[in-house]
Amino acid sequence: MQAHALAFCRAVSLAHLLIGIAWASTTAAQDRHAILVGVSGYPYLSEDARLNIGSDLDPTKDGPANDVLTMKTTLLQRGFANDNIVVLADGVSDTPLPTRANIISAFEATADKLVAGQDDYVFVFFAGHGSQQPARSRHMESEPDLLDETFLPYDVQPWDTEAELMPNALLDDEIGSLLAGLRNKGAFVWMVADTCHSATITRSNLVHLGEEVKFRSWDMRSNAGSSAHSMATSPVKVAPVDPVALEETAGGFVGFFAAQAHQSAPQARLPKNSEDQKTRGWFSYAFNMALSEQPDLTYGQLSQRILDLYNAEYISRFVTPYYENIDQFQGVAAFANTSGNRQMQWQVRKDFDGNLMLAAGLLHGIGTGTKLAVFPTATAGEDEVLGLVDVTHVKATEAKVEHVHDHKGDQPRIPARAWARLVEHEPALSLRVSLESASGASVPETNEIAESLRETASAQRTIRFVGNDQASDVRLVLHRDHLEFRLDPTDRIGHAAQGKAVPPLATPFPDQPELQQAIEDRLMKVYKSSLLMKAADVISEDPAIGGVELHMSLCANARPSCVDYPERAQITQPPSLSPGDRLQLSVVNTKFELIDYTVLHIDTDFAIAAVSQGRLTKDDDPQRIMQDKITPGQSGTQQLIVILVEGRPGEELSGFSFFQDPKTYLWARDTAPTMRGRTLELEVAERAQIAVYHWWSSEN
Repeated sequence: MQAHALAFCRAVSLAHLLIGIAWASTTAAQDRHAILVGVSGYPYLSEDARLNIGSDLDPTKDGPANDVLTMKTTLLQRGFANDNIVVLADGVSDTPLPTRANIISAFEATADKLVAGQDDYVFVFFAGHGSQQPARSRHMESEPDLLDETFLPYDVQPWDTEAELMPNALLDDEIGSLLAGLRNKGAFVWMVADTCHSATITRSNLVHLGEEVKFRSWDMRSNAGSSAHSMATSPVKVAPVDPVALEETAGGFVGFFAAQAHQSAPQARLPKNSEDQKTRGWFSYAFNMALSEQPDLTYGQLSQRILDLYNAEYISRFVTPYYENIDQFQGVAAFANTSGNRQMQWQVRKDFDGNLMLAAGLLHGIGTGTKLAVFPTATAGEDEVLGLVDVTHVKATEAKVEHVHDHKGDQPRIPARAWARLVEHEPALSLRVSLESASGASVPETNEIAESLRETASAQRTIRFVGNDQASDVRLVLHRDHLEFRLDPTDRIGHAAQGKAVPPLATPFPDQPELQQAIEDRLMKVYKSSLLMKAADVISEDPAIGGVELHMSLCANARPSCVDYPERAQITQPPSLSPGDRLQLSVVNTKFELIDYTVLHIDTDFAIAAVSQGRLTKDDDPQRIMQDKITPGQSGTQQLIVILVEGRPGEELSGFSFFQDPKTYLWARDTAPTMRGRTLELEVAERAQIAVYHWWSSEN
């Protein structure tokens, strides 16, 4: 599994996690393209590899073929031109076979059609077998479990015992490069994958589902030495895809994936009790069904509706879909690529004591006094509002809400599982910023910067402009040729500021808007790092979640073996690491059915990157979630923030990779700022843990 990505059910978006998220906007000239890949039969593998319930290759029986046809119908209804939809599927007439070479060619041909700067849109769909194989040597350092996730094209060959791979399998890194080729043209990409890599599960484990269920996973070694390849002439082995790095100007990405890392993607005869029953992937079926019921769903509402359909059929007891970048695009209409109006919403549920708990807290920027509107479902219209709630107590990953009332002042009945949408936001933290001039600085330029700060503070409630005579967290000092950012190492942001520096801004600036944006971008990095440290301090006041242990080890070039690496709280000075040293992080979970994890890296200049994110099951053995090599960079303190939260079956992964997005907290714009201190009233046990590791990095 990729250290900077998720298992194949989500690792195909590898490049986005390594670089970050780029945003695209819609223009009148935008073109829409689609690549639909469905693999049902595998002629070079044994017959039980086929994803059809019957024995013959038949579109009425083959799940991926049906999924591709249904998906194409959905796209045509959404305005995609037929000529811009590339279909690669066996069992579908007049379409090329989904071989490795044809899949690669389809991506390259689509990339050639895209126009840079036009903000085109590309929908990518994969359906078929997923699996794993030992990582190639050049990928070992980025693979914590030393495995590459793969998608199996039509012409994949039996397991090669000597090479430990399946020839013609499409690797996660290769899919990431193919996606990067699209996004580097400025195109927004929405990828949907109805596949996974887990070991095969037989129907006998799922008899309660009523219909025969087969899983889209394949144990590649099961074909080692098999004579199945005699069914056809051995196919040509296709060369590897050249690596493609994601550029800073790349288009955005959102991913919908059928299962978590440890799960398989099911298919069955659907719809139930219908004469039109065909073998379909459950995820594809729920995806298209949700869009047919409510065509105007946002990405966030669609993701929740799919979960609702899974829960209604008990599928969620075994499979939970994974959604990537859903926080960033939650309020954006499906098949749109602009950030739009981000309507933030989170689940509200009752705990064992009857308290209403919001599934958002400090790490989501929520502060005491925040007001939210409660709705019965994630897709409910504005006229279905049940009432309003106020946030009264805030913790790291959740908050207690009270004072439920409707417009008449009555107490409405709130269901056990409801949804709350942001109405009036109170930030969890306000960054105090002041400005002063050094000797020789220009007075007009000082006034210009002061005006920019006032405009930023009036629009962005997380930043507060204060006078020189007041305490500040960040003091801006204008020199003759640059603007300096001085951090006050007080207890308030001390952990975040220690050993770090904000890059100065060269002056003068060509225009006011550019200056304001540059200042805001730098301050937002400091703000988010401070928020992470504050959440770590808050959660440390409660005992860590029992039964879950973190193990960090350092494998230094100068040492023959790896050694334990302590958390920040256990040492006074950060250790000094050199380029080439490796950090490995594992989790032992002996108590909880599910644990969701996020690993964030904070660089010396406060830049935040998501290193790893996923979901772990209960296991007495260590599960490695990260393996990173130290690379040359700026001198200063670097940090890893590890966030663990108890996962809930049938619900989305509780992830925090959105911290790497520069626009994460821009939805929190309102009127005059309010200072909020740390809330110490922690009445409801929070099953979460935050660990901080830090080190000193030198330039060479």
